[in-house]
Amino acid sequence: QETIDRFEIGFAPDSWDALVQHIQRHNQTAIRDAETVGLIGKGKKGIYARFKNRIMFPVHNRTGEVIAFSGRDMSNQPDAAKYYNSSDSSLFTKGKVLFGVYQARSAIRDQDRAIVVEGNVDVLTLSQNGFGETVAPMGTALTLEQCALIKRMTNNVVLIYDGDDAGQAATLKAIPHCLSEGLSGRVVTLKADQDPDTLLRTQGAEALEKLIEKSPPLFDYVIEDAMRHFDGTIPSASAVVKKVKPLFAMLPNRMESDMYESKLAQR
Repeated sequence: QETIDRFEIGFAPDSWDALVQHIQRHNQTAIRDAETVGLIGKGKKGIYARFKNRIMFPVHNRTGEVIAFSGRDMSNQPDAAKYYNSSDSSLFTKGKVLFGVYQARSAIRDQDRAIVVEGNVDVLTLSQNGFGETVAPMGTALTLEQCALIKRMTNNVVLIYDGDDAGQAATLKAIPHCLSEGLSGRVVTLKADQDPDTLLRTQGAEALEKLIEKSPPLFDYVIEDAMRHFDGTIPSASAVVKKVKPLFAMLPNRMESDMYESKLAQR
C-alpha cells in the first residue's frame, strides 16, 4: 500500500466510456486537461478513454507534477501492448522523461547512483526493497536526454535490464549514451529467464546488491560482449575492433582510453 500511495497507482476499468462519464459528471472543463495528458481521445463516435483494463502509473516530472500516464495491460490479449503511454504533448516527450524520477530524486543523490531498469513494475519492486534510486525509460531505449537528466543528479549509473536477448540489446544501446554524457557505472547481467523483479522476489535485496558490486564497468561490458565472437583469427579481431572503436572517443580522458586500448589488445 505504501508503494501504491507513493507512486499514485490506479486502474483503468475495462470500459471505453467510464472515465469520460466520470469526468463529465464531476468537472466538464477537465475534459480538455484529460485530453492534454493523454487519458482520453476523440474519434468519429465521440470521446473515449485511451486506457482500458490497465494498471495506471502517473508520470511525474522532477518537481512532482503529473505530465502523462503509462498503463500496464491486464487483458493478456496477444495483440495488446504490454505498456501503453500517453502520446507526446506540450507537457510530455517520452524520450526526455524517466518513470519514477520524482520519487527517486532524493535517493539518487543520497546513494550517488541511479539504477536504470526496463519497466515500471521493476521500479516499484526495487523501490520497495530498498533501492529507491531506481528509474526506467518510457518504453524506449535509454536516450541521450534521459542520460542528461540522470547526470544532473549523479555521475553514476547501474544498468539492470532483463536477461533475455532484447534486454541485452537494450543494454548495448544504452551504454554509448551513458558514456557520451559522462556517466560512469556498471552493468548487471541477469540470467536469460530473469528480470530485476523476479530476482528480488526469489533471492532478495542482498543478492542484488552483491551482483551490483561484482558487475563490470560499462566499457568492460562492451569489450566482453564484442569478444564473444572472437575466434583468434585476424578477421574476427578486426570485427571486434570495428565494433568497439567508436566508443573510445566517448571515454572521459586519454588515460582511460589508453588503458582500455591496452586491455582490448590483451584480450
